[in-house]
Amino acid sequence: MNIAPLLRSLGTKPYVLSSLSYSSRNIIHPQRLSAGIPILYRSLSSTSTHLAVKESRPRRDEEIDSNFIQFIDETGKMQGVVTKEQALHGIDREMYFLVEVDPTTKPPICRIVSKKQLYEKKKEAKSKNKTAPEAVLKEVQIGASVSIHDLEHKLKKSGEILEKGNRLQVVISNKGSLRNDRDHKSELITQIISSLEEHGALVKGPVNHGRNTLMIFHKKVEKKKST
Repeated sequence: MNIAPLLRSLGTKPYVLSSLSYSSRNIIHPQRLSAGIPILYRSLSSTSTHLAVKESRPRRDEEIDSNFIQFIDETGKMQGVVTKEQALHGIDREMYFLVEVDPTTKPPICRIVSKKQLYEKKKEAKSKNKTAPEAVLKEVQIGASVSIHDLEHKLKKSGEILEKGNRLQVVISNKGSLRNDRDHKSELITQIISSLEEHGALVKGPVNHGRNTLMIFHKKVEKKKST
């Protein structure tokens, strides 16, 4: 039905939306319509978002759309075909979910799942997805002509990195220093290794890489005392 002539007769213009998905709220024509006829635009965004949340996990409880289910109890035993309402009334809703584990069968297979168990699995999966501290390589650059004060600051920072469980790469840069001053550089390397000895172990280096010298340290693994 074309309502444009009706709106023109009422002396008003229809409300134009730039996008149906702009808002999840219902948008109503301004109340100045003399006939009091609201034009209702319904956004599709709220519906699609709601469906996306459901599709991200198996359906459970009232989300299960079948009136009859193949019911598995909390011990894992198949109890046969029952109604969804019977299964829901027979469980402690504060402790358990009724989860649809196989929607392809007729009727679908559903089982009781502990809420605590689901929480623990979710927590474990989230923990596995986190990057382990040992997998992170931090870098500290030290100039070959570094001052005593700056060296102390760099070594303190390096120790903190190792104590947090990260790997550490120390880069000794020869920029701005005398390349043939091997004794000074050797003393600097020895001092760095000695200072970081209580925090970590040297696992690679010192090796020359271009004009720089590299060393890699890992946090020390504390040996368990034998009883």
